[in-house]
Amino acid sequence: MAAEVDHAQLLFDDRVAGGNDAGWVSVALVASTPAPVERALRTYADFEHPRAGRPIAARMVSEAEVRREGGERAVRRATAGVTAVALELSRVA
Repeated sequence: MAAEVDHAQLLFDDRVAGGNDAGWVSVALVASTPAPVERALRTYADFEHPRAGRPIAARMVSEAEVRREGGERAVRRATAGVTAVALELSRVA
């Protein structure tokens, strides 16, 4: 049985690559236990996207919730969002 996964997601004023239809972009996947979830939210509280600036909101959503919102395509898109954000960051590093 696969471990439960939560998506750390950020919302920006401007759309960013990898975001869903509502604009949320996954920036990390973490185990669905309190310590990793809290750590992820603290880590991304001061995050700044190189093109979109600072997020206007942050949330943790379960993979099951992502799936309910948009099916398997939404899960693939959310997971790809992590890669899209990492690529943006690598361009400015």
